[in-house]
Amino acid sequence: AIRAVPHLPPASLAGKAVLSGFQPQELTFICGKHLASYRPEIYMRNLFPTQAELTVLLFAGVMISAPNTPMPPENATQIRNTAQELAKYMDPVQMEHLRAVVKRFIEEGAKANIKRWVQAAELTQLRAGLLVCGDLSIARKIITMEPAMPGDLSPEEKIKELLLFSVSEEYAQLRSALGIAIG
Repeated sequence: AIRAVPHLPPASLAGKAVLSGFQPQELTFICGKHLASYRPEIYMRNLFPTQAELTVLLFAGVMISAPNTPMPPENATQIRNTAQELAKYMDPVQMEHLRAVVKRFIEEGAKANIKRWVQAAELTQLRAGLLVCGDLSIARKIITMEPAMPGDLSPEEKIKELLLFSVSEEYAQLRSALGIAIG
């Protein structure tokens, strides 16, 4: 119902479903969760939401910087095409930064768990929604309404994670820093 629009500056598009039928506190959770998706380290999920797309992007980045690195044969054509297209839009500074990151990635064993990263990004967004909303029952309601993507945590797992977060020192400190701590 609310989506990121690939644009500079960043923009969002809210559909009819989010513009009617929700209470203000519910919208606070939805908007907090959505706005967290603009964090630079997870923004690419807005553009490439599936694990398959993110896997291709990871290997395309590796291919640009270390073309002799083995790639999954079942995605080789897509990885190669994506790498060629991405490289067209990268300037020398970006290429050098990518080379350094890929070199470190390979030196550290070239292990990535895209599924776990996607789940962690989702939990970051859910925590942001809870942080500004402050109501677990609203978070639960919205979570159970959302469609699931393949590889997602179950609604029950998401709610459990939010429950643990809601009683953490980190949560209390963040709410205090925002001036919304419960007195």
